[in-house]
Amino acid sequence: MVRAPFLDNRVLMLDIDVIIGEMCLFAAQVGIASVVTIGNNVKVWGQVGISGDIIIEDGATI
Repeated sequence: MVRAPFLDNRVLMLDIDVIIGEMCLFAAQVGIASVVTIGNNVKVWGQVGISGDIIIEDGATI
């Protein structure tokens, strides 16, 4: 069973090579640049931009 991320129905922009873990939550107006790895159970709230070439660990809140 795959546990898909929860995506808000507003703007979410993903670039190439973005890996998203299980049970993540993304709220409105989130942008993620290329080559980003997001761990499991990560919460990204509205109006957040994530730059490229980083790893976000499990359970982080941004």
